[in-house]
Amino acid sequence: IAGTTREHLGLTMALDMRLFVVINKIDTVSKQVLEQCIEKIQSLLNSPGCVKMAALIQNEDQAITAAHRFYPNDDSSNSSSFSSVLTGLSS
Repeated sequence: IAGTTREHLGLTMALDMRLFVVINKIDTVSKQVLEQCIEKIQSLLNSPGCVKMAALIQNEDQAITAAHRFYPNDDSSNSSSFSSVLTGLSS
């Protein structure tokens, strides 16, 4: 995980913003490396002071559901504690 990832996470926490984490170029690494990366990100999102709920998104339907959680029609819903980790989505 790059230092900028941690910096961006810190900024989203400070500004109480919603967060999507997108892992790209997954076709260039082994499955084991990808799994390690996902575990590190999930651990970071669940660390003390962060407490973001991570949802692993693997298909378009799950991405749509996550987007609805991010931007619900009802502004009274507090979804700022929700974050998503996107992997392997193809068009």
